[in-house]
This record gives sequence, structure tokens and C-alpha cells, in this order.
Amino acid sequence: MEPEQSNLPVAEPQPQPISAEPAPAPQPTPVSQPAPAPQPTQALAPEPAPAAPAPVSTTEQPVPKAKSKVTAGLLGIFLGAIGAHNWYLGEKAKGIAHVCMFFSSVPSIAVISFVLPNTRTLSATMQTEAVFDVLSTFFALIVIASAIWGLIEGIMILAKRQ
Repeated sequence: MEPEQSNLPVAEPQPQPISAEPAPAPQPTPVSQPAPAPQPTQALAPEPAPAAPAPVSTTEQPVPKAKSKVTAGLLGIFLGAIGAHNWYLGEKAKGIAHVCMFFSSVPSIAVISFVLPNTRTLSATMQTEAVFDVLSTFFALIVIASAIWGLIEGIMILAKRQ
């Protein structure tokens, strides 16, 4: 780029009269003080900041892969008691409900049916056997209900049209 020319008048330097006196001698600088460093006439240009990544629009985000309805249905039919189909489909609340129902009932059935009867005497067994049978049946029904719930959801997934 060429510098712009202004229309303002420029003052010309005036000639100095010549005199017979010599010019004053420069004063020496004391040795103990260092000479000040010359200051740059222009400030250093700041370094450009690194380019920020472009914001990602919502349309450019990856779309989650569609889950197979056949896989979800088969998981519901065969592993519905533990909620495998719900975990596969991302329905965590239902999956937790299935897991809690299954894994709280099965150990309870095992303890009531096999461990407790072997720890009591014969007379105590005769008196509390009915209670153990009721508890064992209750927990067995919970496991069966969880399995039926998973089976029905698996069939509904397979029968649903997309």
C-alpha cells in the first residue's frame, strides 16, 4: 500500500546560523550506570490466537444406531426375567426393576427352601414348615411374574410394526 499524501503544507527546516563558538561537548555518562536500552518504536504484534473449533450443530451429531427389534424381542422372550431386553433398548428403570425382582427373589427361595429347614430340629420344623412354604411360594411367584412380564414385552416388541 502506498502512504496517503496530505494537502497540508509542510514546514521546511530553517538554516542554522554559523557561529564561531564550538558546539558543547557531550557529557560522559558515569560508568556505574548502564545506558538505558533503546525502546522499540513499534509494539510487537500479538500472536494470533489458535483457531477455536467450529461449533457442532445438532444436525451434525452422530445419530445413535437403531436397535434391532428382533434382537430385543428374543432377549425379552428368553432373558426377560432379568430384563435383558430393557437394557438392550436403553430403558434403565425397567431393567433395574427386573433385576431387583429376580435377584432378590431367587436367593430368598434358596435360603427358605434349602438352608433354613436344615438348621432346625424336627419339632421346630413341623411348626414353621407352613411359614417357609408360604414365603417360598411368594418369592417364586415374584420370579414367575418377572419372567412373564419379560415374555409378554418380548412378544409385544416382535409384534409391533415399525
